[in-house]
Amino acid sequence: MERIYTTMIEPVLEGDVQKHIHFFRKLRILKRNMTCLFCKTQMDEVVCNKIKDKCVFKCYTTTCNKYKTTRSIRSYSFLENINISLKDVLKIMWKFSQEIQCVDLINEIECGKNSLYKLYSLFRQLCKKYYDDNPLLLGGIGRVVNCDESLFRHKPKYHRGRSTTKEFWVFGIADTSLVPARCFMTLVKDRSAKTLLPIIKKHIREGSVVYTDCWAAYNNIKSIGLDHETVNHSLHFVNPESGVHTQFIESYWGKQKYRQKKMKGIDGNHIEEYLATFMWWDNVCQKNFQQIVNLINTYY
Repeated sequence: MERIYTTMIEPVLEGDVQKHIHFFRKLRILKRNMTCLFCKTQMDEVVCNKIKDKCVFKCYTTTCNKYKTTRSIRSYSFLENINISLKDVLKIMWKFSQEIQCVDLINEIECGKNSLYKLYSLFRQLCKKYYDDNPLLLGGIGRVVNCDESLFRHKPKYHRGRSTTKEFWVFGIADTSLVPARCFMTLVKDRSAKTLLPIIKKHIREGSVVYTDCWAAYNNIKSIGLDHETVNHSLHFVNPESGVHTQFIESYWGKQKYRQKKMKGIDGNHIEEYLATFMWWDNVCQKNFQQIVNLINTYY
């Protein structure tokens, strides 16, 4: 990843605004051409030193009712309402793809904190939409998956506001046939069978072997077409007779809670976006910059 940064990202960051624009157009994030909304003819790109991007699109069709009307080069892009220089946008895209937390960028980026938070929030919304449109389906005939629930604790974002003891349950599934294990997690209102079994049915393929602890909500897993084996955690971490364990999903919980700790608190109103982002980092991005580009291009 260091090679990608030094050969692709860094040279662009060291260039001028025109180089930044060219790069974003090469990524298909910014449009190369713009059509006038009124006369439907192609607009010209002209210099405008008063704005960050140093250029705009302008209509020069003299018969147009909006002759010399201008439009931002960011129109119809995910940056349309983002007031950050393209240079800083590129930096932030790179950092997000590398799982760098927003709180760690405040002193590195020239834009204001609110603008930085807004862009990170937009990325998290895209991750949530990605999983809404592409629900994970794990396991398969004879494949082992782990299921478990974990209690997460919400802290005020960046220590703003009063301290809270609010807690929320997250349900997770880990497909152990893949290396590293591919995992799914979602916020749940409770740990009842009524809540958990429909999620298991939706996200685990028939014929899978499900390993769980002895929580009562899992008792009827076999009724939805899945094999089911358990480990009694009050006695063992690993079932001494069958070798059944849930260590894959438990390890995953540790990873996600460490991320939450590094973020110094998360916004409790957007928990599902954070969970989707963690999954996207693990299952899709894997610190590959092109994946954040692909994500943006999918929805804009």
